[in-house]
Order: sequence, then structure tokens, then C-alpha cells
Amino acid sequence: MKRLLCLIGVITIPMLVFAGGAKEAPTPAAMAEPGLEAPQLAAMVERGELPPLAERLPENPLVVVPLEESGRYGGRMQSALIGAADGAWLERTVGYEGMVTWNPGWSEVIPNYAERVEASEDGTTYTFHLRRGMRWSDGAPFTTADVEFWFNDIALNEELSPVPPDIITADGEPAELTIIDDYTFRFEFAIPQGMFLEFAASNIDFAVPKHYLSQFHADYNPDAAAVADREGYAEWMDYFDLMAGYWSNPDRPVLRAWQISVPYTGEHTRLTFIRNPYYWKVDSDGRQLPYIDEWVFDILENRDVLVLRTLAGDVDIMARHANNVENRPVLAAGEAAGNYRLFEKIPASPNAAVIYLNQTHDEMGELFRNRDFRAGLSHAIDREEIGDLLFAGTVVPWGAAPQAETPFHSERLAYEHVEYDVSLANEYFDNVGLTERDSAGYRLMPDGGRVIVRIDVHSPELVDVLEIVQSHWEEVGVRLEINFGERSFITVRRQQNQSEASIRGGTGGFDAIIAPRMYLPVAFDWAPRWTQWNYLRGGFVTHLIDASVEAGEPPAAVREAALLHDAILKEPDADARNRMMNQILELAVEYYPTIGIVSTPPGYGIVQNRVKNFPEASPASWRIRSPAQNRWEQVWIDD
Repeated sequence: MKRLLCLIGVITIPMLVFAGGAKEAPTPAAMAEPGLEAPQLAAMVERGELPPLAERLPENPLVVVPLEESGRYGGRMQSALIGAADGAWLERTVGYEGMVTWNPGWSEVIPNYAERVEASEDGTTYTFHLRRGMRWSDGAPFTTADVEFWFNDIALNEELSPVPPDIITADGEPAELTIIDDYTFRFEFAIPQGMFLEFAASNIDFAVPKHYLSQFHADYNPDAAAVADREGYAEWMDYFDLMAGYWSNPDRPVLRAWQISVPYTGEHTRLTFIRNPYYWKVDSDGRQLPYIDEWVFDILENRDVLVLRTLAGDVDIMARHANNVENRPVLAAGEAAGNYRLFEKIPASPNAAVIYLNQTHDEMGELFRNRDFRAGLSHAIDREEIGDLLFAGTVVPWGAAPQAETPFHSERLAYEHVEYDVSLANEYFDNVGLTERDSAGYRLMPDGGRVIVRIDVHSPELVDVLEIVQSHWEEVGVRLEINFGERSFITVRRQQNQSEASIRGGTGGFDAIIAPRMYLPVAFDWAPRWTQWNYLRGGFVTHLIDASVEAGEPPAAVREAALLHDAILKEPDADARNRMMNQILELAVEYYPTIGIVSTPPGYGIVQNRVKNFPEASPASWRIRSPAQNRWEQVWIDD
């Protein structure tokens, strides 16, 4: 028996519905009528530079019913990036597709590249049916050959992927791929993978353009190494990765609505994305999407410039970097002059600020692993003051724990060690043995040096949080040093186990199962060596650790929690998964991995009034690449 594909499984729906009733898919004859494609593409057809629309669309295109109304073709969407490593914003705008995706409300997994998906009742087998006639942006057919190439020649190629991707791995072993025909393939796992489709919906393609990328692959081109060498790369794998990148190679064929025109590699100050003439979605009237001709991203130096651009009306969409609590009054006051509006981001994350002490750091790890030390630091923080001064009273003191509205709420994680109590904080530090102080009142390490916590941070608003915490910790004799740096620099420090501690927002609220970094060693925040252990044993990780970092086995409770998470990912039943996640949270109470500070304030972004078919409110999470789950291809510009 097969089950339907929905939030906890699979649904075989023929079209994507945004609002209102579903409409019948247009007939092939209707697709050939004039006015059903962008004028620039129609002109190319007229000049013989492009096949007719009916030949560019698949037999059964995905039908997107616009949120409010059918749009007009044309226009340029203007946005911005901060620095040379802001690919996350590209994924949230021009980069969210995949074999399956989340629906706008984050309540269902729905077909996308795949026309339909069938899942076995036990969660071990998933059969995908591709859209016949679907094509890459250069016109080449999209078939299971592209899936097979990705699976066998990239994901299972030890030179390109020393460890197979988690998404196709179960119990340390890769799935078995069966190619049934040109448009049907099947993944079969040795053990149940009950959440396979939920993970797949987070921007996983399962395919690359074999006809293009095989020329850079040593198994297909004996001269691949020589080609890489001519381009300045010591290994063919490095050059292959560059050519396979969505943002690094404008010549790479894509299935997305827009394609980059210059590489995002640091030498340009502006990126432009142009429409894909073979895009395989249509609106409910049979008109090929996307409506918008192109996206332009100016690469800015910092957030202050982004705020000024936004206030001047020069940014069509902004929901990253500058949309913090501090800027909200300024941006709200500028709506009329800037001709934009604020929209609501419904947060999935429970914490605006979490301190992650690196418990596997070579020098500070021994102290940071002491639970009493972490508890003392937490009790020394006046969270009410932080909420009032920096968040205008829109947050509450909150430990590193899921929101109360989730199925995963833990009272102890939320409230234990959250109370501001200097006496109790001092008692914890004394219990650790940090009783000696210098003439300035700072506590001393056994070697006579001061107790110093050095925290890496790349977010200016989190610097503000740390400056207040700095004053709090001085009261209990702990010195806090703030290391502010550019995001990519800080990320590398974390990946290489160099960062002693860091601060950023907390994930693991409504999405606790698939974003558990506050509770489990799955990223580079609070225990990179344990994350490396988890990764090398085939466990779930969200961020890779540098290969140079030696793995370290975590304590028993952390190991037990990691193994429980393994079981969650195998379990097809949602209620059973939730029960096991709550068991993980009970264990996390015991080992208290991270220090939550305050809850997440209401989120917002800005969008120009000329941008249509964009919702006034929608869920916000990296898991759905928000706001991209609202389908930018059906958004249009009213100029």
C-alpha cells in the first residue's frame, strides 16, 4: 500500500494552489496561442532563435494559481546582497526549487520537478515521476539520466563526495537508485526514512545537467584534469564544483525560473538573473511563468547602506540583514516616501539570541563543558534589561527551547537558569572552583589568567546584545571579549574549531526535528568535534565541519540523544516522531548545551507597493527558504 504525500507524507496533486479554487490545466492547443509567453521570448521565436512555446513546455506543466490575479510580463526586481558570501538570500529569492517543495503555508510537501511521488507505507521506498518533455534552460531534455549522473557520479563519487549526502543515506549506507525509465526513478532505503520528503523539500534537486557537466568529470572526460589545470585548479574536482555551482557559473543550465548572468565570486558589484525560456510552470490561464523578466542584486558593503537604499525606494524586496527590531520604526515611518509596505514574517525560530560555548575547543573546552559554569553565565544575564533596551519589550526571557505553541515545548529548557540571580551565578562559579580573583575583581583560571569568554559575532544587533551581557558578566567576575567579523570569516572559524564561542539566533522551534542545532551536535556552534563524530558515523548534520578537525566522542547523554534523532528520521508516524523529539529535549535538559537569552520578536520585511501577488504574512524559516515558498515566479511588477 502507498500513502499520500502531505506534511508528514506525500500528496500526488497535479497543480499548486495558492488561493481560491483549482483550475483545470490548459490544453496543449491553448499553450500555443499568442500572448502566453513573455514578449521578449515571443520575439525570439519570431526570429527563429527559440522554439515555439508548445515545444518548450512539458506535456503537463506545473500550474501555479496566482495569489491574487494574473500578472503582466516584464519588469526588473531589485534587491541587494551584503558582501561576497550572501548566497542564502539568493536561495530565498531566485533559488528555491527542487524535486518536491513546501507549499506557501509550510503545511504540505508538494510535487515540483516531479509530477507525482509515491511513498511506501513503511517509508523505505520513494518513486518519483518526472514531467515528460521538461527541459533545462539550454533546451536539453531533463530526464532520469540527470538523476543517475548526480547520484552515481557526484553523490557517490568519493573524490567529489567523500561521504554521501545525508539525504540519500540511511544507517550509514546510501539508498539504492533504480532507473525505471526516462521519467521514473526510485530510491529504496535499507531502513525506514520517514522524513525523507520533508528534507527533500528544502531545496534538494537530486539532479544536475549531465549533458553539460560530464565534460568536466574525469570519468567522462580523460582530459578533465588538464582542463582544470589550464583554469588554475590543482584538482579536477575543484573545477567541477565551480562549473556545477548555481552562482559561480552562468553557463550552467538550470531548471529554475531565472539564471545568473555573471558569477558571484567577488569581482562584481552587481548580479543579474535573466528569465529561463524553458521554464516549466504556467499560470492558471496557461501563460508561461515567470512574469518578471529579471532580478538585479547590488552587492553592498554593509547593512546601513541597505537601509538607506530601502528608505529611498531602491529595493523591491528586503527580508534579511536590515529587518531588525532597531530599524523597524525607521522603516515603518518611511513607507509612504519609499512607496513600500511592511509584511509579517511568522517566525519558526524560538530565540533571537543564543550563546554557543564551544565545548570542544582545544583550550577552553574543558571549562565550557562544565554545566555549572554555563549555568552561572546564564543566571548572570539580565534578560529583562536586554528585552527592554534592544527589543522594545517585544520579547520575553527564554532559554534555548521550542516555543510553547509547538509539540516540543520543554518547561525546564525554557526557564531553567533563566532567572537573573547574581548570587546564584556566583555560587555556580564557586562550585566550579573559580574562587580566586585579581585586583580588578575578575575570576582567575587555575593557571592564574583571567576567566575570559571570547564570543565571535557577525551581526551588529547581536553585538548590542553582547555589550549588555558584557556588563552583566563583569559583575560576577567574568570578562567577555567581543570578536566582531564578517559572516564568512566567522563561519570559517566555527568550521575549523577555532571559535571559542559564538552568538546567533536559535533554530529548533516548530522545525525542531529538522533544525535541532540548539539541542544536538549537528552544526559548528557548540561542539564541532562532536558534530564531526556525528557526521562520520552517518548521523544527521546541518553544517559540515572542516575535514581537518578531529572527531571527538560526546558524553553518553549526547550520544543517546543523537541516536534518538536517528530513530526519528526513520519513523513514518508523526506522533511517534514528536514523542522521540521530546525525549531528546529531556536529555538536553541534563546536558544543557546552549544559553538562550530572549524569545524571537515578531518578524517583518519590506516589499515595494508595485510588487503584486506577494502575501501580507507568511511563515518564515530557512527550511522553506522563506519568502521563496510563496513562489516568486507568480509575483509581478505593476509599473
